[in-house]
Amino acid sequence: MNNNLIKTNTRCTELEKLNKFYLEKLKEINEEKKTIINEEKAKRNEIVTKCEDFMKEFQQKFEASIPEKEELIKENEMLKKKLEEYVYNTNQIKENLESQMLLKDKQNLLFEEELRNQIKLKMEEFVNF
Repeated sequence: MNNNLIKTNTRCTELEKLNKFYLEKLKEINEEKKTIINEEKAKRNEIVTKCEDFMKEFQQKFEASIPEKEELIKENEMLKKKLEEYVYNTNQIKENLESQMLLKDKQNLLFEEELRNQIKLKMEEFVNF
């Protein structure tokens, strides 16, 4: 029985040592976990800060470009009006040319008819002569 008691005490001592070892390891792991969590929080905060800074910078650039944007809109409106005027003028020129061509065609037809009539008269005069 004495022998069993010694074995049990030895076993208890070994288990206590292992328990202390595991408790120390658990404490180390928890400390490492806390360190990693703190590092990740710091990285996250840095990223959030950088994003906020980027957004502020972008907003400032956007607001600074608003006068340029308004100027571009005005310039585009002016160019649009000029283009509309150009299209209108081009259509007017086209219509004018078409009417001139029709007039010339009519004049040519009249000239041809008059020429035929004159040739016919000359032929009749020549035949009657």
